[in-house]
Amino acid sequence: MKTDYTRTQGLLNFFFGITALVGPLLVGILFDTTGSYLAGFLALSALGLLGAFVVIIVGHLLSQEHRDD
Repeated sequence: MKTDYTRTQGLLNFFFGITALVGPLLVGILFDTTGSYLAGFLALSALGLLGAFVVIIVGHLLSQEHRDD
């Protein structure tokens, strides 16, 4: 199995940049709306859990694909 580390690192940096841009904005909007940081932290926690779920599912699908080869 060939691993392309540069492409993987590029994708990680791309998505990290998006979250670094959107995260504070989202928490700020939720703080201005609700007057509390709780909604922002809960929203970011939910997005983190969703991301972890996607990584697990994709890893599982890729491992099945490699078994079928």
